[in-house]
Amino acid sequence: MANVIETELRVLVRAPVGRDGVLVRDALIRNGLESQATLTMRQLCAEVERGVGAVFLTEEALEDPTDVETLLRTIGAQPSWSDLPIVVCYGKAKRQSKALFDVLDTLDRKGHLTLLERPTSPRIILSAIRSALHARRRQLERRRAEAEREDLLRQVRAAKLATEGANRELGLALARETEAREDAEAANRLKDVFLATLSHELRTPLNAILGFAGLLPQEEPGSEEFNTALATIVRNANLQRDLIDDILDVSRIISGKLILEKKPEDVVRLVSEALESFQPMVKAKRQTLHLITDLKNAEVLADSRRLQQVVWNLLSNAVKFTPEGGRIEASLSLEAGGIVIQVKDTGVGIDATFLPHVFDRFRQQDGSFTRKFGGLGLGLSIVAHIVEMHGGTIEATSRGQGQGATFRVWMPLAEADATDAPAEGKAAVAAPVSKNRILVVDDEPDSRRLVSTILRRDGVEVVEADSASAAREALAANTIDIIICDIGMPTEDGLTFMQRCRRLGSEVPAVALSGFVTERDKVNAIAAGFNLHLGKPALARDVREAVANLLLLKRQSPQVVKNA
Repeated sequence: MANVIETELRVLVRAPVGRDGVLVRDALIRNGLESQATLTMRQLCAEVERGVGAVFLTEEALEDPTDVETLLRTIGAQPSWSDLPIVVCYGKAKRQSKALFDVLDTLDRKGHLTLLERPTSPRIILSAIRSALHARRRQLERRRAEAEREDLLRQVRAAKLATEGANRELGLALARETEAREDAEAANRLKDVFLATLSHELRTPLNAILGFAGLLPQEEPGSEEFNTALATIVRNANLQRDLIDDILDVSRIISGKLILEKKPEDVVRLVSEALESFQPMVKAKRQTLHLITDLKNAEVLADSRRLQQVVWNLLSNAVKFTPEGGRIEASLSLEAGGIVIQVKDTGVGIDATFLPHVFDRFRQQDGSFTRKFGGLGLGLSIVAHIVEMHGGTIEATSRGQGQGATFRVWMPLAEADATDAPAEGKAAVAAPVSKNRILVVDDEPDSRRLVSTILRRDGVEVVEADSASAAREALAANTIDIIICDIGMPTEDGLTFMQRCRRLGSEVPAVALSGFVTERDKVNAIAAGFNLHLGKPALARDVREAVANLLLLKRQSPQVVKNA
């Protein structure tokens, strides 16, 4: 802003008769003031519109009515904050002219006018112009302060808009400082509640996992107590994995890195399979779950995994919030060029005050320590975003507490000419993995042992390495078909290891198995030379599918390069 002020502090000089204009301009420049002598009133006015600090005129510049009209129009068009200083040098005889008097009177009302009576000295002219520039500088500084204040207000407004959950209060909060503080405190409380909830929700399954893991050695393998403990560990580990996946999904959504891989998907089949998988849970709570539809198939262009996530979340919520003996009804119908997926339950319902916030992140109808239902309050916000990314809409309705809830998703049908995408991975999943030698690289013994155990059960010969250097030795001593490598390792990480392998000519297919699972981490892994990226925790089927896909890739590219 300082450079702008200096540029706008130049002095425009117009003295059409004699050499007064040049003399005044040169005097100003000698005294360190930027000055410009103008040839015409039109030129002067054009420079005023660009921004000036003051204008110096002699009486002769105000004799032409057209010039005067142009000047007054330009001054009148100045911003409301601008009070342009004008210094006019006139002769005493001319001052008595009514025409000049009217012009000066008008200028005085429109700007900051200073009058100098001829004859006058350069020192007086310089002093008057300096006073005018001082006044102009104060105007510009006030304008800068106002601009900074407006910019600060815009930043505050943007920050508050980013804090979801306080939308209703934002308008009043921005109008009054007191309410703004209250909103900020409310946002902090919401963050604290979420962090406390997150800690609780992650620790609860961890407590069961560690507790039953400690009891397993005391139980007889195959006994009812042993099987119960094992099932509890698996169930709670899956729950903790789902919580972490939700947090990562929110991170991807916020950063704009949630990516969809769309292809035609049969919604009827997908919903039917989801309902079938929920039947054991429904049966355990003595609930009923039915699908109502006349449709045989209906295809949408969708990411199958994300669409399944939408259906699973809606069904899971319905089962979770519906008491024993309740009824859950899923329905599919065609409407307005799309398919409607509706899940209706007879559960606890949604309070009218909370209904507008049901898809907000970190919001839960009951966030107290005495709440009956767990969760982070992220699932529905993720579902809403996924539906919107597919070009669909989602809405929730409820008659209130204890009267159930209905969630309605509309998604556009796939275009009739949509190309049939190949069923990627399906043939690869069934590809045999036995009679192959796989190098497993991980500095964590438990993670390395888990992957090795999964592979050995499929008849794979496994070579283990606990570091990048050990992996290179294994590559030199063995013919390796596939590499499964961790990313985060001491001394030399997996990315550096793979980059070095590729530089040395190794074309062994490789999968990155890592706890770094953001989209950026996946991109970095592929850029380093990995063929696939697999996030931890990885289930046995995930490892087998990755290996099968790489073996299929190797068969399609049969050239084998000697290991580096």
